[in-house]
Amino acid sequence: MPKNAEKQVLEKSVDNIRLLSMDAHGLTFPDESFDVVTCRAAIHHFEDARKVLAETHRVLRHEGFFILMDFCFSEISKGPLAALSRIREDDFRRYYTFHEYCDLLEGCGFSIDTVYTYTLPRFIREWAAAAPVDIQERIVKAFLNLDEHIHSELRLTQQEDQFVMTYRILEVVCQKS
Repeated sequence: MPKNAEKQVLEKSVDNIRLLSMDAHGLTFPDESFDVVTCRAAIHHFEDARKVLAETHRVLRHEGFFILMDFCFSEISKGPLAALSRIREDDFRRYYTFHEYCDLLEGCGFSIDTVYTYTLPRFIREWAAAAPVDIQERIVKAFLNLDEHIHSELRLTQQEDQFVMTYRILEVVCQKS
């Protein structure tokens, strides 16, 4: 991601952006540094999501906004999908349900303002491509062997020779109170 961002900045000749890389569990910014903080498709990778959200809360100004976007699964689906994701990506930690996101955010001092959900279709082989090449096919087979309830939740379909899942994305706009 940092390399991609750097490339975009150079290609578009943007000169008012400073790219920094640091551990989200211990941000080096002073208290109340930002009006808005976002976290896109990353919270499921953090070792300690509460610590990251506490840091986010700390660096936000009073009444600042935090926008979280990530995958959202049911209690039934999140465990089996997490097991596959741990094999697929070394840094994967866990998935959350809608209510777990709400509890996590409110427990860290955020007031939930707006919640959006939408679905995102994804080819199973494309999803498995994040894994090392030698295990991608096993991940696809394991996914296709998941319980029918999970396939139903993910609206698993077959389009020609490809399997497609459709998972839910959750976007939450919160405010530091």
